[in-house]
Amino acid sequence: MNGTTPRLGALQWVGPMFAGLVPLAVAFTLAPLFTEPGKNDSYFFSPLLPGYHGLVSVMLFPPLLIALLTALIGAFRILAAAPHRQEFGALQDLGSPRRSLVRHQTQLGLTHSIVAALTGASIGAIATQAVKGFGGDFNSGTAWTLLIIVGSSIAATVLAYALVARWTTGTPGTTSRRSLTTNNPGRSRLSRWWPWVAAGIVIAAPLIMRAWAASGYEYSGGSQRPMSAKLLIGTAVTLQVLSMIAVTALLILAGARAATALTTLAGRTLSRATDGTGLGAIAADGLTRPTPVRGVAMVGIGVILAIATALSMGANGVDARNHLSADLIPHAVVSTFHMAPPRLGPVVSATTTAGAPKGLPDALLAAFLEDPRLIVVPTAAILTDPVKAEGASRDPGLLLAPDALAFDKVSNGAARNLFFSDGYSWGYVSSIVVAGRTLTMHSPSVSAPVTGVPRAWAESQLGALPTSAVLLYPAGETPVVDILADYDLAEFQVTRPTLSRSTPDNSVQASTLFGIAGPFLLLAIGLVIALAFTVQRLRAGDYATMSALGATRSALRGATAIEAAVTTLIGAALGMAFGVALGAYATTFTAGVGLTQLSSIVWWNIGFDIMHAPWLTLWALTLATTGLAAVGSLVARARTDASTPSEQLREAIKEGAL
Repeated sequence: MNGTTPRLGALQWVGPMFAGLVPLAVAFTLAPLFTEPGKNDSYFFSPLLPGYHGLVSVMLFPPLLIALLTALIGAFRILAAAPHRQEFGALQDLGSPRRSLVRHQTQLGLTHSIVAALTGASIGAIATQAVKGFGGDFNSGTAWTLLIIVGSSIAATVLAYALVARWTTGTPGTTSRRSLTTNNPGRSRLSRWWPWVAAGIVIAAPLIMRAWAASGYEYSGGSQRPMSAKLLIGTAVTLQVLSMIAVTALLILAGARAATALTTLAGRTLSRATDGTGLGAIAADGLTRPTPVRGVAMVGIGVILAIATALSMGANGVDARNHLSADLIPHAVVSTFHMAPPRLGPVVSATTTAGAPKGLPDALLAAFLEDPRLIVVPTAAILTDPVKAEGASRDPGLLLAPDALAFDKVSNGAARNLFFSDGYSWGYVSSIVVAGRTLTMHSPSVSAPVTGVPRAWAESQLGALPTSAVLLYPAGETPVVDILADYDLAEFQVTRPTLSRSTPDNSVQASTLFGIAGPFLLLAIGLVIALAFTVQRLRAGDYATMSALGATRSALRGATAIEAAVTTLIGAALGMAFGVALGAYATTFTAGVGLTQLSSIVWWNIGFDIMHAPWLTLWALTLATTGLAAVGSLVARARTDASTPSEQLREAIKEGAL
C-alpha cells in the first residue's frame, strides 16, 4: 500500500506510455515549432487521417483519438488493477469512501498523463527542430496542433483511470460497496438521459450546418460580420464538433452492448455444438462469462476498424466523385448566350425569353442529337435577377439546367452519384431570385462540372424552359472540336471549358490503409493479449481445477485461442458496421441536409460511399488481426502451462482470484 490505494506494479505504466507515444509520433510529423519565413503553416499528418489536414480538421480529431486512447489505456489499467480488487474492497470496508478512492486514482491519471504527454511532445518537437534546423518564425499551427493532441492524450488517460477506478471499487460484496453501487439515483438518471441528449445533438448538427450554408455567411469577414452571423457560425461549428463526440459516444455504447450480446451468443452456440467437454466447452464457458476487459478490448478493436472504415469510405467516395465530375466536364458547349469558360458562367450577354435565354433552332438541336459521333446533354438556362437572394452567398447570374438523366450516356449514374436531383444544385448555389421569385435548394459539397440545377426540377418551379445550350462529349475517338467543324455555328456561342479532366488518384489504397490502421491494430492485438493474461489470472482457480480433473494443455491452449479469436472477430466486424454508420452520417453533411431531410438521392449516395469502401483490405486486416490475436493469446498460457495444478491453485489464492 502507498497509504491511500494499492500499488499496482510496473504494468500500470503501460497506459501512460501510450499517452506519451501519441504526442511523440504526431510531433515527428509536424512542421518544426520555428520555421523559415513563408513555410509557417498549420498542416499535419495524422496516423489516423490520410493526407495532410488543417487546424479545422484537427479540431474534429480529438473525439476519435480520445475514444481510442481511453480504450487502450483503460485495458492495460484494468490488467494492472484486476488482481488488486480485493485490496480496494478492504480499504472501503476499513472506512475509505469509494468517492475518495476514485478521486485519488483520477488524480493519479492526471499526473501521469501530464508528465507523459508533455514529455512525448517535447522530445518529438525538439527532435524535429534539430533535424530541420533551429531558427525562424514561430509556427502557431504546430503549437496549436500539439496542444490539441496533448490535451486529448491527457483527457483520455484521466477518463480511463476514472472508469477503471469505478470498476475496481464497485464490486458488490460488502454493505458499503453495495450501497454505493446500487443506491445512486443520480447516476441512474444520467445513464438514462445522456444518450438522448447525444442523439439530439447528432440530429441538430446537420440542421444547423444547413441553416448556416443557406445563410450565405462565410468564415471570412471578421468584424464586418453581423452578430447573428457570428452566433450562427459559432453554433454550427460547435455543434459539428459536439456531434462527432456524440456519434462516437453512441457508437461505443451501442458497440459495447452489441459486443457483449454477440459474445454471449457465440459462447452459447459453441456450447450447444459441443458435448460439454474439450476445448470447445472451455471456450464456450469463457465467452459466456462477463469479463470487463473483454468489453474494453472489443471496443478498442471496434473503434480502430470503425475509424478505418469511415475514413477510407469517405476518402474513396470523394475521390470517385472527383473523377465523375471530371468525366462530366463538357468538351464543348454550343449556346445562344455567352459564358465565361472555366465555370460556364456567369452570363455576359443574352437574349432573354421569360427569364431564360432563347432556345437553339430545332433543326440544329435535332442534328446534334442524331449525330452518332456526339453525346449530347440538352440544357436549359436560367437568368437570375440582378438582386442577390436573401441568405445567398452570391448571385450566379446564370444557372444551367441540364437534363440529369442524359448524363448517364456519359457515365452511368454519374449525376445521381453527384447529388444531382430535385432540389439540389451544383456549384454551391443555395438560393436565387428569378422573376422576383426566390428559389432555395440544397448545395452538396461535391466537385461539379457546371453551375446548375436539374432541368426537370427547374421547370417544375418556373415552367417550361427552352433548350438554349447543349453540352457535348465525344462518342468515339473523334474530338468534339473536329466534329463541330461540320456545323455552321456562326450565330451561336461555342465555349470550350478549360478545366482539367485529369484527376489524381487520392483514394485510400491497401498499403495506405495498412499503414494507417495497422499500427493501431497491433495495439489492439495487445489489448486481446492483455485480456488473455487477465482471464488467466481471474480464472486461475477454474483452470487449475479443470487441469486437475484431466483437461489437457492443448485443450486449454485451444480454448484461449478460440476466445481471443472470437473476441477479435466480433469487435472488428462491429467496428466495420459502425464505421459504415459513421460514414453514412458524414454523407449527410456532404449532402448539406440533416437527418430529418434524408431523401432518395442521399440514400443513393450513402450506398455509393459504402460501395467504394476498400472492403477486401478491411477484411484482410480483420482476419490478420484475428489470427495474430489467437496466436498471441497463447503466450498467456506459457507460464501457466509450466506449473502443476496445485501450484496454479496456490498462485490463484495468492493473487486473490479465489
